[in-house]
Amino acid sequence: MSLNWSYVGPDHGQTIYPKNSSEFQRLYTGNTGNLVYYYATRCCIAFSNRKFGFGAKPEIINKIGNGLVFSLANQLGSHTDLGKRGMRLEQLDVPVVGLGLGAQIKEQTEDLSFIPQGTVEWIRQLTERSVSNAPNLTVRGDYTFSILEKLGLADKALPIGCQTNFINPNANLGKTIIDRFNSTGMKKISTAAGSPYNKDFSKLEGSLLNLAINNKGRYIVQHPMDLINVTINYSKEDFKHSFERILPFYQKLGFSEEELVESIENKFRVFVDPTQWMLEHQYSDIVVGTRIHGVQSALQAGVPAVCLYIDSRTKELCEKMKIPHANAKNYLQGITRNDIAEIIADWDYENYDENRLKLSQQFNSFLIDNRIKPSNNLLMLSK
Repeated sequence: MSLNWSYVGPDHGQTIYPKNSSEFQRLYTGNTGNLVYYYATRCCIAFSNRKFGFGAKPEIINKIGNGLVFSLANQLGSHTDLGKRGMRLEQLDVPVVGLGLGAQIKEQTEDLSFIPQGTVEWIRQLTERSVSNAPNLTVRGDYTFSILEKLGLADKALPIGCQTNFINPNANLGKTIIDRFNSTGMKKISTAAGSPYNKDFSKLEGSLLNLAINNKGRYIVQHPMDLINVTINYSKEDFKHSFERILPFYQKLGFSEEELVESIENKFRVFVDPTQWMLEHQYSDIVVGTRIHGVQSALQAGVPAVCLYIDSRTKELCEKMKIPHANAKNYLQGITRNDIAEIIADWDYENYDENRLKLSQQFNSFLIDNRIKPSNNLLMLSK
């Protein structure tokens, strides 16, 4: 029998309008790709209890909730100490499940000193608060799983990739994607935009914007806030401040001030509704970029997409889920239409479908073992 589980995470999309840049950043974590990730959790689980925010008080949860599901994301890294920022798990009387934990570090390493001890202890406490001896934590890939092995926590972890892999219930999604690519080609190329601030990949980012400009595409912004601010244009002051910050970087990539303004007006897009975001992808023939959730939102919409991974986090996700991908370092001077076509041509869509089905079945079993009711969406995919 399933328990009444509560979702823990942001869920403001339909109830709060961000009136300014600061409120936008607070509500949407400064990276709209996270909203696709949280949306995927709700697509996979038939939640039956109220939602809680990250700052919910344990005494309220103990009174109302029967179990908590956390979407953990890339919180295994030096940038986050869950011992200080995470919910006080030792004060909870309800079982807990964690989804999608991933390591965030530029290059994979055997040295685990980059992980705060408070985070290690928080994860240990999470694994101790399960309803059975089965795993109650999913992780993004084999590298993250190997870290938990070294920490002695792997027996409560299951590497299945990211729950964004299971948004679309079509078990033959890879076939759908490749058939679409073969029928439409690449007349409209859109970008899951990264950041011009990254010195190593700035020329790549410039080439992606040029591809969107020259091929009737969109430049879909997720992060940083400067790009979001110029796209939304809350006020003349906001626009001017952020535009002056990004302009020098785009000028180094060969864009004049006038060209950048024109691109912002005609090509830049921001989405906070994942469903609308996925619908927007139907306009494009292919989406290419360094943002994993921007790419996943396209793939789950049945639209061809390529992720150019820039760190260990995106690398292990691409490899675990077998989505079309390539190392961004191979395109430091920029990427071309021919490069993109070669990546798609090398993609084994049948292996993708087989792997996605296997992972969805593992995830379905994981939820049932934890007395969580899978959504009809996930049941359709994993049957």
